[in-house]
Amino acid sequence: MFRFVCFFSRIRLTKSYRLNDFKTQEAYYHQIVSRYMKFCAGATGAEDLEKQFSALAIQEGTQQATFKIPVRKDQPCERDVNANNAASTMGMTNDIAASESNLSIDASSLDNTAPELQLIQSAMRKLREAIVSSRRNDHFAQRVYVFMIRATILIKSWESYHPALIYLLRTINRQVPLPEHELNEFAIYQVLDLVCRQFNLGEAFRLHCAYRIDDPRVKKILQSVATMDWVTFWSMRNRVDGYQRCLMSWAEETVRLHALKCIAKTYFTAEKSFIENAAGGKSWEELVQGGLGWEIMDNGQTIRIRKPKAKSAPSIDKKS
Repeated sequence: MFRFVCFFSRIRLTKSYRLNDFKTQEAYYHQIVSRYMKFCAGATGAEDLEKQFSALAIQEGTQQATFKIPVRKDQPCERDVNANNAASTMGMTNDIAASESNLSIDASSLDNTAPELQLIQSAMRKLREAIVSSRRNDHFAQRVYVFMIRATILIKSWESYHPALIYLLRTINRQVPLPEHELNEFAIYQVLDLVCRQFNLGEAFRLHCAYRIDDPRVKKILQSVATMDWVTFWSMRNRVDGYQRCLMSWAEETVRLHALKCIAKTYFTAEKSFIENAAGGKSWEELVQGGLGWEIMDNGQTIRIRKPKAKSAPSIDKKS
C-alpha cells in the first residue's frame, strides 16, 4: 500500500512539473490565446462581452458596495462587501508532446457564470506560475505577461494582474526591455491601480514622476481622486480606453458617494437628470436599489433631498 501511494504521488508530481518545459509552455499559451479569441469573437456585441467580464469579476471577488446617504444626520457610509471565490480547475492531457499540447478542461466544479472565461483565467494563472517557477525571463515570458495583464484587467481580477504587473515591470523588463509605448502603457496601469484601487496617492504621484508619464489625462485622474473632483473624474472616465476605465472603476463608488454627500449637504431639491449625471451616469432606479434614501416628487423629475427645518416662533418676554 505504501509503495502504491508513493507511486501515485510521483505521477501527480510529474504532471505538475510538465509546464516547466519551455516548449510545453509555448504550446499551452497558444491554446489559451486561441480560446480567448474564440470567446471574444463569440460575444454578440461589446455590451455582451462587457457583461461577461463583469459577471466573472463578481465571482472573483470584486467589491460591490451599497451606499446610504444620510438625510438628517451626517454619518459615514455603510458598505456591505460581498466576495465569493469561484472554484476552477484546469488540467493537461496525460500524454503531452514536446511541440504540441492540448488544453484539457474539467468544468464540473464551475458555475454557469462565464464558465469558459473562468477556465481561461485559471489556465493563465497556471502558466504564469510555471513561468515564475522555471525562472523564464525571455521575450516569450514578456508576451505572456503582456497578454495576461490586459485580459485580467478587463476581468477586474486584481489578484492576477497586480503581481503580474509588478513582475513585468521590475523583473522581466530588466532582462527584456519593453518597447517605449508598452512601458508607458503598463506604467499608467500601475499608477491608476495605486490611486484608484489602493488609494496610495503618494506612491502613485511618485511613480508618475519616475516613469515620466506625459499623458495629461492620467494627471487629471490623479488630481481628481486626490481632491475628489467628481466632475473631472467622470469626464476623464469617458476619455480613456477600456483598460484604464476598468482600473478607474475601483474608485467609482468612493467618488459617487462623495458627490452624493456634497449634494445632500448643499441642496434641498434637485433635478433627476442632475443627480444621475453627478452619480456617474447611474439611473435613479439603480441609485435607489443601491440604498439611496431620497424621495422623488410627483412630477417624476424632481428629487427631494431633505426638508427645511421649521422655524420656531420667537419667544416674547413679559416685562415685570
